[in-house]
Amino acid sequence: MVSDRDLAHVDIGRMLKLEGPTLREELATPIIGLMSSDVICVEPKVEIGDVIALLLEHKIGAAPVVEAETHEVVGIISYVDVLRAVQDVLEKD
Repeated sequence: MVSDRDLAHVDIGRMLKLEGPTLREELATPIIGLMSSDVICVEPKVEIGDVIALLLEHKIGAAPVVEAETHEVVGIISYVDVLRAVQDVLEKD
């Protein structure tokens, strides 16, 4: 998974100064060198309260939703999704 934190490690200023073949070589770098492999994820049936705790504990803004058996990514849950769910509950009261 590539996050905004991973992209923060890219020296965009240096890349903007590159030209021609050097820039093409830089852009052809495999993404595996940039991405995070130790991704924090949740299962589809996890409760919203647990998602909130996970996001706060790890100081992350989103987590992929992954089926435990198949490891298939079925979505992503973000802090915005959590806030919407909380708002829905508050508006019902």
